[in-house]
Amino acid sequence: MIKIQRTTGKVKNLIFIHPDMTLGESILFPSIPNDFLVTRKFINWQVPRIKLYTTIDDAISGRYLGSIIEGMNLGVYRALGIREENLIKPGLSDCPYGLEIDEWWYLVTLRCKLLGEIQVGEIKDKLIYHYGPRQTKASLYRWQWKEILKPWEKSRA
Repeated sequence: MIKIQRTTGKVKNLIFIHPDMTLGESILFPSIPNDFLVTRKFINWQVPRIKLYTTIDDAISGRYLGSIIEGMNLGVYRALGIREENLIKPGLSDCPYGLEIDEWWYLVTLRCKLLGEIQVGEIKDKLIYHYGPRQTKASLYRWQWKEILKPWEKSRA
C-alpha cells in the first residue's frame, strides 16, 4: 500500500524545467524517474508522476539533484489546468530532499506552456539531505541562472 499525503492547500503557478525547448504547448505524461534514488528504491519507485515546483531554483535542484549542469540551457514551463485532486505533496520517505526544495507531484496527464529559456551558471549553494535507512548524506545544488532573451525581447532587459 502506498501512503501519500494528498492535502495540498491552494498551490498555483507550478513550473517544471526540461532541456527541450521545442515542447511548446504539449501534454506531459506521468512517469517514474530513472535516477539513483528511485532505481535503488530509496524513494518512491511505484508512483508515476510529473514533478512540479514553485520556483525555478527548486526546479533546477529537484530535476538534476546532485548533477553538475553548468552552462546547460533549460526551458521553463508552466503547468496548465492543475486540478488539486491530482496534485500531492510527497512526504520525506517519498522525497527525502523535500525539506530543502518545494516539490509537488502531479499524477495524471498535464498540459504545459513554455514560458522562456534559462542558462544555468555556477553553483551558488550546496544543500545536504539524508536518505535511506542509515540516513546517508547526499548533496544537491542551488544554481545561478539567467534568462535567455530572443533578439526581439532585448528591449525588456
